[in-house]
Amino acid sequence: MRENRLTIARLLGLILFFGVIFAGLRSGSNDWFKLTYSLTFLALVYAAIAARYRGAFWYGFAVAGWAYFVVGFGPWIGSPPLTEPLRAVNRNLVSSVVLEIVSGTMSRHDSSPSGSRSMLFAMHWANRDGIGHCVLTVLFAIAGGLGSRSLARSRTSEG
Repeated sequence: MRENRLTIARLLGLILFFGVIFAGLRSGSNDWFKLTYSLTFLALVYAAIAARYRGAFWYGFAVAGWAYFVVGFGPWIGSPPLTEPLRAVNRNLVSSVVLEIVSGTMSRHDSSPSGSRSMLFAMHWANRDGIGHCVLTVLFAIAGGLGSRSLARSRTSEG
């Protein structure tokens, strides 16, 4: 039961996580998208390695996280070519539609696009979608880790 406690280190980690996410969503810049994408990728690589040595949580984290990461960012699952604007995420997921609505709401607060600024506006929109998918990747990974740990505990208590 001791591992479920909210320690100061975990609380600081949560604050850092949400700080990076909210700053990235507010900014919508390419640099913030690169940062969140890279951190998500590194967390999934760590989980894949830790799954071998650290138990069920990391195994579930890696499987669920990589599954959503590949489906969300995989170019082979998107819409047919030339049917819609190029995006970095899979538009066939329900979460993509929700994230586009959120990005559209946040983009209304940006200065209005005109001329060359419309390209910047579209790029901020796409970056916010990508950051949102990175957040969902981590959330699905955590849910997968908790589910995996729960299944492992129930299996050991039965046996």
